[in-house]
Amino acid sequence: MDGIFTRPVVFFAPRADGSLQHVELASVEQGFRALNRGLEGFCLDAPEWHLAFHQLSRAMLDRSADRVEAARAALDLLAGLTRERAVARRRSLH
Repeated sequence: MDGIFTRPVVFFAPRADGSLQHVELASVEQGFRALNRGLEGFCLDAPEWHLAFHQLSRAMLDRSADRVEAARAALDLLAGLTRERAVARRRSLH
C-alpha cells in the first residue's frame, strides 16, 4: 500500500492576512508533515490532534489499507474542526 487516502482530507488554514487557505491532504505523508509543521488551523490542545497524530504515525509504519483509512478518518475529524471555525469566522464577519 502506498499511503494514499481513498479521498483527500480538506481543511482551511488561516493566512497572515486573515484570509483562508484551502488545503487538501491526499496521503499519510502529507498529513503527517502537516501535523509536524504545526500547519495553521491544527490545534495541539485538541484531543482530535492527538488521535490524528497517533493514527498517522501507525499508518507511517504499517501502510495497510485499514491503517491508512483510519489515519484519513482521524485527520478528517481534525480537519472538520478547522472547517467549522472557518464557517463561524465567515458568519461573524457578515
